[in-house]
Amino acid sequence: LIYSVVSWSLFKFLLLAFKIGEQHYDEWILDADKMEFDENNPTIKLMRGMFFYGIFFLSIPLFVKKDISALQPITVGYLCALFLLLAIILIELPFFKIAYADEDISFQWFKVPRIGWIECFFGMCISYYVQPFVFSLRNELMLPSLKRTKKIANISIGVEVIVFVILGFVGYFCLGDVYTPDLFILRKPYPGKNPVSEMIFRGAICLF
Repeated sequence: LIYSVVSWSLFKFLLLAFKIGEQHYDEWILDADKMEFDENNPTIKLMRGMFFYGIFFLSIPLFVKKDISALQPITVGYLCALFLLLAIILIELPFFKIAYADEDISFQWFKVPRIGWIECFFGMCISYYVQPFVFSLRNELMLPSLKRTKKIANISIGVEVIVFVILGFVGYFCLGDVYTPDLFILRKPYPGKNPVSEMIFRGAICLF
């Protein structure tokens, strides 16, 4: 489900990146700075339905596999694409800060969080995904003692939390409320951005 939602967001980004349906952007897009689409637009609803049906149909062969070790190349490719995206984003963030230096991007050190109860509920449900992660980790270890499993799990989750907290804060610091999208990697390119570097970023998005 997470991959499907993220994939749909990436698909919308590619619609903008490659100017697909440009003549309808006035109807489709609510906020161009945040790359925010009108999800209630009939055409967007139709595209979303077709997209998810396609994703689920293509996923059926993966669901019926008895041994998921065959998916290792896909997993490695996904991780490589993720690390490539993170590296590009971190390298580019200072340039976003410089580009918006003379503009009020509405950055705030402290703000009241917005709570969407349905989204928060499913967000909390996702946190329990750590349980199957620990079991799969135990199968990968050479000597899966309880102490070693806990140590590896704590290190891996801790590193992930640190990386994403740093990325989230620095990203918001550079983009503020005006330019920070719901999914951070779908940021709008800053004015005067090198087209070659932007094409590299879009290529990484396509790979991801």
